[in-house]
Amino acid sequence: MKSMSDEKWQDLQKFACGNHHKLEAIIKRGSCPSIRVNFSHLDFSDDEETLITVDSKGIVYYIELAYEIPSYRKLGFVGTSTFIAFNPINKNEFIIGLNSLDIKVLRLDSLKNFSLLIGHSTLAINISFYKHYCLTSSAKEAIIWDLRCYCKIHQLQLNINRLCLKKASFSTQGLISILYSNDVIQAWTFQHFDNEFKVNTKNFGLRHVKDFVFTKDGRAIIIVGVDNKILIFNTYDWSILKNVHLKNEILGSKQIAIVPQPLDGGANKIITILTSNCNVKFFDLKNLSFIKNCCDIFHGIKRFRVSNNGKFLAHIDNDGLLILTNLERIIVNVKIKREQNVILKEFDNKLKAHLATDHLKCIKECMREELKLERLLPILKEFGEYPEKHRMLVWSTILKLPGNRQAYASLGGNIPVNIIEELIQDYPLADKSKASCLSITIEKILEWCPILSNCTILPGFIFPFTVVFQKDPVLAFEAILVILLSFCQKWFEYHPLPPLNILGIIENILLEADPNLLNIFCKRKITSTEYAWPLLRTTMSEVLAANDWLILWDHLLSFCQPSLLLMCTIAYSICARDTIISSVKSPEEIERFYSTPGHVRVKDLLKVAHRLNRQISHRTHPNRYLRNKIIKLPAYGSYPQYPQDEYPKILVNTESVRQQEDERIFDQCRIEAMQSVEEKRLRSEVKKFTEKIHQTRLKEAEKCLKKQVQNQSWKLDNSRENYQRELKLNRISEPKILEKIVKCRTETNINNNREKCNKLRCQVQHLESEIHNLLGAYRSSNTKNLRKNLRG
Repeated sequence: MKSMSDEKWQDLQKFACGNHHKLEAIIKRGSCPSIRVNFSHLDFSDDEETLITVDSKGIVYYIELAYEIPSYRKLGFVGTSTFIAFNPINKNEFIIGLNSLDIKVLRLDSLKNFSLLIGHSTLAINISFYKHYCLTSSAKEAIIWDLRCYCKIHQLQLNINRLCLKKASFSTQGLISILYSNDVIQAWTFQHFDNEFKVNTKNFGLRHVKDFVFTKDGRAIIIVGVDNKILIFNTYDWSILKNVHLKNEILGSKQIAIVPQPLDGGANKIITILTSNCNVKFFDLKNLSFIKNCCDIFHGIKRFRVSNNGKFLAHIDNDGLLILTNLERIIVNVKIKREQNVILKEFDNKLKAHLATDHLKCIKECMREELKLERLLPILKEFGEYPEKHRMLVWSTILKLPGNRQAYASLGGNIPVNIIEELIQDYPLADKSKASCLSITIEKILEWCPILSNCTILPGFIFPFTVVFQKDPVLAFEAILVILLSFCQKWFEYHPLPPLNILGIIENILLEADPNLLNIFCKRKITSTEYAWPLLRTTMSEVLAANDWLILWDHLLSFCQPSLLLMCTIAYSICARDTIISSVKSPEEIERFYSTPGHVRVKDLLKVAHRLNRQISHRTHPNRYLRNKIIKLPAYGSYPQYPQDEYPKILVNTESVRQQEDERIFDQCRIEAMQSVEEKRLRSEVKKFTEKIHQTRLKEAEKCLKKQVQNQSWKLDNSRENYQRELKLNRISEPKILEKIVKCRTETNINNNREKCNKLRCQVQHLESEIHNLLGAYRSSNTKNLRKNLRG
């Protein structure tokens, strides 16, 4: 183990706009590649000069903040931790909770020397301080320690009873508060543990509380949860100071911290909220508005910590990086800009008129105020239903449908048409507009959750809702999304079989409400699959007339209790028990009875359902097993995913295998297409190349032929010249021969020898014939050679 002096100081890297620094935890493994690990916990010292953090491998880092560029060094290995904090009475010590159930008090200069806080039987996950006392808490325990002697002085008496602790904290005035999992806060004053006070946040409209924090003066406690609300209580008499409704500006809260400001007197008007979608927001409690920061890095965050005086904010993002932010440079600049913008807006408002969009927003806000559920319920109780022409508006207001068109458009068309056609082939519609709305909605539902492509009950389930929201496909899709997430809990755990768990709950309720009717069902071998599932899978649209079905869902949506739908399915059989006993016996009659309308009035049905909802014991009531609230969709970002744990793992795995197979086939087809394209390209290249070679050869052959023709024409000209030359020579030699003959004749005349003359004549004739033969032979030979040359 290395001591603090063995490690070198290193500077943190600058990040984003320069007001941020980041730190990565890197582990080197010799010649192997280095790996990065995640940071898990962090804490500031009281003087804001140092920061301590630990990574998931158990290595502690010590960061100095006093300089312009923060620097850090590793202290060494301590083990996997559950929290880490500085010791407020000794700046050279820090306290860390370990997975081994130990809580160690370690020194910064040597990790070998430590003290133990022994007393927890389960993992301690939280720590807070008051003077020289320390409060640590686990899921079942809360213990107070004296840090001067590192000894246990008191263990709080908690009301566990199947509950668990979410958080325990000290205030600066010595008030102790414990948050339970049932949204109850229990409080004591330090050293007065006999007197306790409890606050149930559900009574103030806040459910699923996630965190709370005391102001620096300890006079107020701020509480947040999944609901978009902030509750602020006076810790003196626990009266409520503020009940802030954040509307749809954030998606719930899971962590909160105070951002102290200079001259705020400990009132702490600015808080930091970590939303459920892992974004950090700054909220001004005085102006009741969010502060827009200049840096777009406060997203994808797991946990954060604000320093005691509000100078720094350190957070760990989803990638495990630690990022340090100077809040003074951000919030102060934002305040100045906001004041300037207010002045500019006031100046602009004097010169510019309101836009049409401003009037539309104002009208929508007024409509939301007028159509609050508190106003709608008296109307429903008096008239029994909502006006038909305003029903879409009323339902969308009750369900708080955001009309998130950006998220709706992001659902790309990846579902094959044949899957949609197979789903709706058994559900033909004559009205083309309704059929189109149904197919579009089914397509969007399958793009949102592809696993539902195996769900054959989908068209009959969603069709009645698409008729109500036919004018707006986005609201139709969002309404069905809310219905699926809220009223169809645990429906698909046994798919494609009916939901045996839900049907078991229905049988238990019927056993308690009307055991005689259940006995009749059992004697006739009628199961809940036959008398309850047909009603559930069609949302009772097949057994109620259209107007009665609308009245039923007016009540179901207004009372915001998904379990009421199960009560209605049981109430239907109870209301029609006489008809069932007398005439429903064969399987065909059962199927016909639970698929045709006209047996029960909707008012009687609702009356019995509300009675069952009140009288059924908690042991049997669906609220024990199901979430009894309606899910709200976010106004921004993507829609929530369908919970995979509510679908059979076999089908989920099958769907993933099918998707992998589709991807494999797609990749194979893509490769084959690329190969065919490449082959076509190669063939075209080969063809072009051969044509080019052919053209080159033709040009060469043409050149050769031209040369041969030129050579032959030259030879022919030479042969002609030679022939003419020979002909001239032959014509010149004939007169010379004649002269000789004349001379011979003269000689013969002189000698007067007739015989000689005759001989000479014969000789002359013979000589002439020879000359003619010689000339003929010579001419014929020249002609043959010329012809050969021409032919060649």
